[in-house]
Amino acid sequence: MNCKYNMKKFINQPSGFNGVLFCLLIVVTFVFVSFQKNKNPKPTQTAGFQQDGNNGKAREQILSLSGKWISREDGSYLEEWDKDDDTLLVGAGYMVKNGKKIRSEKLAIVYENSGFYYQATVPGQNHGQTITFGPAVFSGISVIFENAKHDFPNILRYTFIGDTTLKVSVESISDSSMNFQIDLKKDVLEWRQN
Repeated sequence: MNCKYNMKKFINQPSGFNGVLFCLLIVVTFVFVSFQKNKNPKPTQTAGFQQDGNNGKAREQILSLSGKWISREDGSYLEEWDKDDDTLLVGAGYMVKNGKKIRSEKLAIVYENSGFYYQATVPGQNHGQTITFGPAVFSGISVIFENAKHDFPNILRYTFIGDTTLKVSVESISDSSMNFQIDLKKDVLEWRQN
């Protein structure tokens, strides 16, 4: 808006030509910067980069899941991840009811075939078979695992918001009404429930 105002003001004055050039320079600069950003577009749903497991940054991002993460809303969901020599991380998802942890899924993140894979085994689902998602795609502060062939979910997205907050998105490729998100807070205190 200021450019329009300034352009009208300067056109009617002898020095107005300089103001028009100034506004034109700003517009050209804006277009150039926008073009440069679009040359390297931000990753879409699963676009991004996959890191070799020997790359320290990718491994470090995966290992930062280590610990206990509890849902911020009401504490009804808990994920625990521990480092493991045989895989990379082993963990479990729990529903918390009346102060008791009830394991809802067995989890692991493994490094195989030059990629990181998320494995989940849910009792009573998928005939007891482990479902594998991946290889992981790293997109800024997110780690994304996808399995387009699984009924639901198809995408698991872990987004780090600082050191103590984790946003987990559980997504469907075909039916977005099934998508949900869990905000987890790192439990820095010892979990005292049995």
